[in-house]
Amino acid sequence: MKFLEALPDLAIYEKATFETEEEEIKTIQIPLAVVEILSPTQNINELVEKSKVYFENGVQSYWLVVPVLKSVFIYHEYGNFIDFQHQEILKDEILGIELDLKLIF
Repeated sequence: MKFLEALPDLAIYEKATFETEEEEIKTIQIPLAVVEILSPTQNINELVEKSKVYFENGVQSYWLVVPVLKSVFIYHEYGNFIDFQHQEILKDEILGIELDLKLIF
């Protein structure tokens, strides 16, 4: 699977400027992080395997959101994660992001 075939649900980029008149915004920049949200029809193993492609292409952080568990798993390398539950403050140390999961779940 190539990077462009592994399109994530969401991506986090460095701050950038763009023209608001454009109908479609395209970039060749690799995101700092990608976010995948597990749907009822997806296999969690496939999404974990997908993280390997992102890391091979320079993504620094991979977030796997599992709504049914009200959890977010943050990977900074393939196979190694930190999990955050719905009552916690998610902290991505690599990106310097903090997010109160009570506001999400």
